[in-house]
Amino acid sequence: MPLGVASLVMTIMAKDAPTEEESAKKLKTAKICNIIGTIGGVVIYALYIFLMVVGMLLGDGGAA
Repeated sequence: MPLGVASLVMTIMAKDAPTEEESAKKLKTAKICNIIGTIGGVVIYALYIFLMVVGMLLGDGGAA
């Protein structure tokens, strides 16, 4: 989430950059932040699902 906000801010700042080079640099930074944030979010979500499945399997093992 924080990287998504950072990439949004960098994108907005790129619009007001004085030179084309600075604008491209800020857009590249925003793209990198967005990719890292997306991959991180997917990893955390997958870890959450994995831990939920493990917890359900361990929780039901003693009931039988």
